[in-house]
Amino acid sequence: MTGQTAIHIRNLHKVYRLLADGPLTRFALMKKSDLSLMSMTNLINQLAEEGVVDCYKEETAVKRVGRKARTVILKTEAPVWLIMDLRNASIVCEFFKADRKKAGTKTFDGPDYNRTFSEFLAFLGSAARRFPLRGAAAITPGPYDPKTDRVKNIRIPELNSMPLQKTLSEALGLDCYIEEDVKLSAIACSERFPYMESLYYLYIGTGVGGAFVNKGDVIKGLNLMAGDPGQLLWEGRTFEEQLKTETVLAEAAAGSAEEVIRKKAEVARRLADIILWILDPHVLIIDCAWPGKLRSLFAKETKTLLSENTWRIMPAISIPEGPEQESALGAINIMELRWITQFCTKEKQTPRKEQ
Repeated sequence: MTGQTAIHIRNLHKVYRLLADGPLTRFALMKKSDLSLMSMTNLINQLAEEGVVDCYKEETAVKRVGRKARTVILKTEAPVWLIMDLRNASIVCEFFKADRKKAGTKTFDGPDYNRTFSEFLAFLGSAARRFPLRGAAAITPGPYDPKTDRVKNIRIPELNSMPLQKTLSEALGLDCYIEEDVKLSAIACSERFPYMESLYYLYIGTGVGGAFVNKGDVIKGLNLMAGDPGQLLWEGRTFEEQLKTETVLAEAAAGSAEEVIRKKAEVARRLADIILWILDPHVLIIDCAWPGKLRSLFAKETKTLLSENTWRIMPAISIPEGPEQESALGAINIMELRWITQFCTKEKQTPRKEQ
């Protein structure tokens, strides 16, 4: 892919995402995207040719000099993205429209995982025939290796021996994208900080995991586990053992919840120190999935501890008091780019120069 083609794809995705928030005129799109009117017109025409948008003349009572503005609207009638959540024994399929709004959910559950998975596969074939899907993605509970087409995880061991991409793609009749949950959540969070060079996403919940995004790409490493700190030791115990939900609930039930949170926030600060020393990200997201009051107390206490640094430039830090994990949105982001890349490169032609 040439550099000019990559720029064209990036700009097309930018316009697509702006339209997902609602109808806009070409002039408004130009202002929001920092693209020239000529480039914007070319991009809109390409989306229109693909049947993705509609353009209408503006019908208002406001009198204007010259031609009426044309409003561009993203078509959102039918689901176009399928997300398959394979992180738990219950398999969840979620359908999303082009504007990323959820259009429906189907859950598969039962005592026999292999039977549940077979029912899930049968459903995929009917879903692909029913909806005009542009892409499908599977969220896994552990690292996925595309070379071996296998997942490495402890939670759902049945997945480890399965050629996952081959299995899902054959059931759907559609190429399927597969990635680990924390990596997808990191991609989703990086969308909110487009001008930051790097971002680290730390998840604390049923386990402890993390992912590092640099210049828009997830750094995976030799074993596909780069940035995952859960098995690092602190005072003789892994960070995962000390911070996972099961441990926190047990300790809070046996004593003072406030005291437990104070201690856990100190452990989290130590872990954050390690991350900041080694990776030095521009943004740090700490996503805690503990239930209710424990989560909000942890967010407040950890923010206080991290703010006490006085000697180094600290990254932008976000510790939301509500659940932050957005792996589905990260998967949709990747699918949008893959889909746009496909129709931009299906015909060999020189792309128009854009600024």
